[in-house]
Amino acid sequence: MERKLFSSKLLSRPGELLIDHSKNVAEISLERFKSIKHNLNDILKQTIWEDLVYITGFSHDLGKSTSYFQQYIKASDEEKEKLRNHPETHHGLLGAIFTYWLIRTYFSKKQIECKHPLVKFLPFLFFLIVKKHHGNLGDPLKDELFGEQFDYLEKQINALNKEELEYFIHSLSDSMKIEFDLYEFPRDIKLFVQNELRSRIKSTSIRKIFKDKFPKNINSYVIFQFFYSLLLQSDKESVILERRNRRRIPIDSDIVIRYKRRRFGKPKLKIDKIREDIFQDALHTIENADLNQKIFSLNVPTGTGKTLTSLFAALKLRERLKNEKGFLPRIIYSLPFTSIIDQNYDVFNEVFNNPPSDLLLKHHHLADMIYKTKNAKDEEYDTNQAQFLIESWESEVIVTTFVQLFHTLLTNKNRSLKKFHKLANSIILLDEVQTIPIKYWLLIRKVFKTLTEVFNSYIILITATQPRIFPENEILELVPKKNIYFNELNRVQLEFIHNDLPLENFKEMLYDKISNSDKSFLIVMNTINSSLQLYNSLREKGIDDEIFYLSTNIIPKERLKRIKEIKMSPKRKIIISTQLVEAGVDIDVENVWRDFGPLDSISQVSGRCNRNFAGKLGNVKIFKLKDEKDKYFYRYIYGDSILQIMQTNDVFKEHKLFKESEFLENISKYYKDIEDRMSNADSENIIENVKHLKFDEIAKFRLIENEEYYKKDVFIEINEEAMKVW
Repeated sequence: MERKLFSSKLLSRPGELLIDHSKNVAEISLERFKSIKHNLNDILKQTIWEDLVYITGFSHDLGKSTSYFQQYIKASDEEKEKLRNHPETHHGLLGAIFTYWLIRTYFSKKQIECKHPLVKFLPFLFFLIVKKHHGNLGDPLKDELFGEQFDYLEKQINALNKEELEYFIHSLSDSMKIEFDLYEFPRDIKLFVQNELRSRIKSTSIRKIFKDKFPKNINSYVIFQFFYSLLLQSDKESVILERRNRRRIPIDSDIVIRYKRRRFGKPKLKIDKIREDIFQDALHTIENADLNQKIFSLNVPTGTGKTLTSLFAALKLRERLKNEKGFLPRIIYSLPFTSIIDQNYDVFNEVFNNPPSDLLLKHHHLADMIYKTKNAKDEEYDTNQAQFLIESWESEVIVTTFVQLFHTLLTNKNRSLKKFHKLANSIILLDEVQTIPIKYWLLIRKVFKTLTEVFNSYIILITATQPRIFPENEILELVPKKNIYFNELNRVQLEFIHNDLPLENFKEMLYDKISNSDKSFLIVMNTINSSLQLYNSLREKGIDDEIFYLSTNIIPKERLKRIKEIKMSPKRKIIISTQLVEAGVDIDVENVWRDFGPLDSISQVSGRCNRNFAGKLGNVKIFKLKDEKDKYFYRYIYGDSILQIMQTNDVFKEHKLFKESEFLENISKYYKDIEDRMSNADSENIIENVKHLKFDEIAKFRLIENEEYYKKDVFIEINEEAMKVW
């Protein structure tokens, strides 16, 4: 069909034509989608998925074609403020209606027949994606099908520039080689919405068939979030980056080997030999693994080089996937606490020799908003661009927190979900995986399994105390001979003190021990208040040695500084801390005293004792401390983890002394008993909401429960630099 010449004048934003933005977003979306190796072809052919991605990218802002929006976008700043909240200027719903109609028309004209139950719902799912590309997702059958914005649809339809809209539809037709005709668009928009979306009677209405026929499984959720994320990323990239060229950076997997040689030389001590043997075992496993195996575990003792070994394994796996499967994975290295993110990021930074941000990226809520590349033209991005690139994980290796990762997987938040599609084809490392609450084991297992099956993601679990999140038959151990290494190490002796002890008595006992010893001590308390009491008590009694205090009530910058000082100090160290040192913090002391807690926490904190296997046996003592009200301190922290406490008591019931070689057997039995007795109610509740796409309910997921606290961001002017920043 011959098209008449036409010059569109509609704006998407000041200085950019709507037609240009629409094409850019469609092309970026399509380019990103084509780069992903997925398993969606069981539902529809690749070319059909590509067409759906292009249509959605092209049509997502068609709601901006109204005279209301054009008036708004051309207005002065003062007038914009007045028009901003007028429903007539909002474009999400109208764009979603056009997307729904276009995709439904596409299926009709292409005569696509598919028995997969998800297919008939795709027009509606892409409707939801476009409707909320500037907001947070809600309940698909309540929030998204009703609301006052629907009352303005007819008004907006009447305010469309028909000639402009015809030009858009013709442009899409030319790109897609399919004849879309605006005259086929429904004239009665209220009737269309009622019949197609809202009706409880009409047999084809989404609302009627969703309850009974929608494929309620985690696959549907993951697929929806992937395409939602793809549009969010592409739309924002088009605006914020003005279509800068993206590039993927090759990484030599042997860079870790060269770093180890340069940094440590040949193994000298027994612990060095063990670390190297573990490293070589992991290399052999990853080089010979069947790539259909997608869940791995690095379960080896603390202090045996898990950080470098896991990075090396991920890089080798990435290399194999590129050569054998044809895609280049990102590596997402995730940890539970910000206190160890900076530490491990610094190691990676050394390995890669201070690389640019598009190779190595750190992302958590306190990370600097700085993004640099080696390209001289684009050496550093402005703050807005940097924030976008960091929050959307535009890098080869991303170091981030469990909160960032799991609240990307399970959320309704627009801001978090723009990086969801980066999980596809990624190698996801879960370091200190034992810190995941047991009530979410089932949830995490099912969501990650779906990611691996649908989007070819790979998972590496990293820990000294392997929880039973995944069944053993689903995991490939990177170090199959781990039992040998656990049995070979005899760095510490753990003693459990059965008698309860008031805090005041504990203070005196600790003071006497420190006063009559020249050894270093780490004392781990359960509450900040008890840790401060202990610290102040030692200071008041005149202990002359360096006493370090660590807990979450110390600002992160100072905390990191103190951890570095502890590692560098040649003097005897006395460290008073809370649980933040348990997992991953590279501290080595001769004595560890800890208030009672779950066995996995006790095993982890034992890893700070005689970590480097130097000299005599290290000593770990576990106490049951009480406050002035005769209440155990552990109850303040682990009150809702009663099963873990019960199982720990069972382990210690008949024993007082434990060797390190017994840790693996004890922790395995501990987790097995927990698995046998645990409730999956919390996981199952969220899984049901996930299956039904109840995004408003999914949004209630919290990896870290802190509802009892009211939290507010605080800026501490700790020094002159902070004052200048403020």
